[in-house]
Amino acid sequence: AECRLRRELAHCHRSSPIEVVYAGRLLKKIMKPAYPTLLFANKAPRDVHGVFDDVRELNLNASLYTTEHAGAVQSLLSANRDVAMLCKLYAYLQSPFARTLFLDTDVFVLQPSLVHSLLGHTLRLADIAAPVDPAHDTVPHAPLLSFGMVAFHAQNPEVRRIFSNAVVRMARRDGAARNSDQEAFYLEWTEGAYHHLRVMPLTE
Repeated sequence: AECRLRRELAHCHRSSPIEVVYAGRLLKKIMKPAYPTLLFANKAPRDVHGVFDDVRELNLNASLYTTEHAGAVQSLLSANRDVAMLCKLYAYLQSPFARTLFLDTDVFVLQPSLVHSLLGHTLRLADIAAPVDPAHDTVPHAPLLSFGMVAFHAQNPEVRRIFSNAVVRMARRDGAARNSDQEAFYLEWTEGAYHHLRVMPLTE
């Protein structure tokens, strides 16, 4: 079984749509108790229906979360690799759930209780929780968080405000050498005024 898993993972990394399907199937099979799953996509991969409970097209209207900087956001959306990370912020903001666990499609959940632990227990103590990013450890004030896996209260006003402001930071490209969702969030978290926002760094 382990060898088969390795072969299938190697195959998945050559094709993103297959990776999405495999990660979704594994998540549904592993997690206990079961939680509803939702895939956001600009174009849903073939055979993905039935793997996820819901599949939605991501709304990339630049004026959804900013009016003053809508032009800059729209420009970024049509520009380069940064668009994928900007889309992640849009997905966070469009979650219909009260408590959300966002997973990149290359994150494979192997611990049955992980989803329930984060949504049912960690989010009692925090508004946002994500693991520390070990690949980028030179930031001065607080640990940089990896947004390959992030749990959050999706309808919390402070959570929505920090994600929306991170969208604007990405569009303006201010203050970060690497213009990603997690760098934009980090700068907004450490430089903005979020006195009632509870952020919990998780272990690597």
